[in-house]
Parts: sequence; C-alpha cells; structure tokens
Amino acid sequence: MVDSPCVNGCCGDFILHQSGHGPFVFLFPVRVALHITTRQMKRRAIMKICSYCKSHKDEPLTKEHVFPDFLFKKNPDYKFGYNGGIGKYTLSADQIKDVCQYCNNVILSGLDTYAKDLCDNYFDSFIRTQPIEFEYDYDLLLRWILKISYNAARAYKTSTAEFESYIPYILGEGNNPKLYTLLLGNVMKVSVHEGEQFPPNIFAATYLFPLYGARSPELFRMVYIRSYMFIIMGWGENTNIFERQKQLESFISLTGASVIESNKNKYWFDPSKSQFDYLEYRSNQLKMDPRRQLSRKELNEFSMRNKSLKEIPYID
Repeated sequence: MVDSPCVNGCCGDFILHQSGHGPFVFLFPVRVALHITTRQMKRRAIMKICSYCKSHKDEPLTKEHVFPDFLFKKNPDYKFGYNGGIGKYTLSADQIKDVCQYCNNVILSGLDTYAKDLCDNYFDSFIRTQPIEFEYDYDLLLRWILKISYNAARAYKTSTAEFESYIPYILGEGNNPKLYTLLLGNVMKVSVHEGEQFPPNIFAATYLFPLYGARSPELFRMVYIRSYMFIIMGWGENTNIFERQKQLESFISLTGASVIESNKNKYWFDPSKSQFDYLEYRSNQLKMDPRRQLSRKELNEFSMRNKSLKEIPYID
C-alpha cells in the first residue's frame, strides 16, 4: 500500500499492482483494488478445473471420451453399454466434460494415436484358439490403460482418489510414481452356449472386486478391448511385499493372468491359460449389480434402435 497525498490528481491510499502481461505497475485506489480482487476471486471460484493438469481454465472444458472416438468410428453400431454412474444402459458413447483443450487435444490424443496403432494391428479381431504375440511400448501402454481407467472412474462416478498420484505419469511428466504397480494381461474368451458363440463386448472398463473377500490392491482396474484384457494392480507403500505377492499370486491362480513385463516389448495373449469366460463374467457382474438385468421391454426398445443387439443368456 502506498500513502500518497496526490497521484494523477487523486488523493488517498493506493495499492501497487503489477500486470501479468507486461512490465507495467499500476496504482489502484484501495476500494477499487478490493473490488477487482473480490471479482477475480469470484470468477476463479466458478472457473472449471481440468481433471488432469488441475489448472483453472477460462475457456470451456472439452468432452473426453471414456474410450477414444476412433473405436466408435471403427464400430459405429457399438454404443450400447451399461453406465454404472447412472445405473442403466445407454445407446451413446460415454463422455465426461472436465478436460482442458491442451490436455485433451495434445497430450491425451497422443496416447490415443499410439492406441489406434494397437487397434489396427491387434484389437480389430478376437482371440479364439491360437495365442497372439503382442508387441508394446510399456510406458505408452500403461499410461493409456491408466487414462481409460481414470476416465471411466469419473464418468461412472466411482472412486478417483487412487489415480491422483498417477496423473503426472499419464501426462508424460515423469516416471511411474509407484514402485509397486503391475500391468497384467489376459484373454476374455469367446463363450459358447447351446451351440452359439458369444464374443465379448468390443470394449469395457471397470474396477475389480476383491477376490472372495480377500484384500485387494489400492488400484485394481480392468480394461478390455475385444479379447485383450489389461489389469492394473497398484499398491501403496504401506503394503508389505508378502501381502502384495499373496494378492498377485491369488489373482493369477484364479484367472490365468500374467504380468506384462516393463523391461520387455512382447507378450503372449494365450486363451488356453485364461479362466475368463465372457458369459460367466457377465453373469457375475449381474450378481454384483442387479441393475444390469435388462427387462424384455428394455431389450426390445434397444433392439429396435440397434439391430445388432441380441440377448445375452444368464449363466447361474
């Protein structure tokens, strides 16, 4: 504050303000300065915060697809799915409007560009009987799976706290912050029921429940695209090595999954080792969340709007 008898013909107390846009210093009367400061605070309070860079933004936030738009362009009929955030099925691509233009269109789109190559080379087809050798860049793959999982958590209104320490890594601003994070692979097998084949959904993202009441990792998420399953297991530093190993071995034993090595670039997706059958998986989901059960009326309504839909049997 400057106590000045007269500045530009005005007398009284003034506040120095340095512009953020140039090497200029302005003198504002105290009342004017307080009004400006209050107005800026109110404006900042209503400004949106990007879910990735956490910055307050003047411009409108953009819509981020849970799964990238190229998957829907490749599969224009596939927009039917269960949204746990609202507890019902929809015929639209799940999106969430909370990402700034730079994060969405520059950084995250770069990850989607890498994933599009994977889609062209692998994800366009199902794994049926023969193992598939999958080539990958570990950091790009893990960052993309984390991005999908984080998007799904926000869109479907589940916990996001476990993702906070991973956000700089997703944005490419540093190494994986957690020493105790593993990426696993597995195959979502095509089901056969009463002589008819039922291939998996084209893509889905969800959290995983603890196995038979056992403790689970702090971060326990799954993403699958057709037959290709990716599972993230992330532990906090307070979880000792014996508990981590116990949880990992239990999951591998029950599901047939295996670790995708961070120091390699090839992984075999082998359907003969997987314990994940698509219809069994869907039936278990229904047991855990009965809202997933479609009524005959709902099924008929959705089928009229999307001719490719068919009823999926429930296996008890």
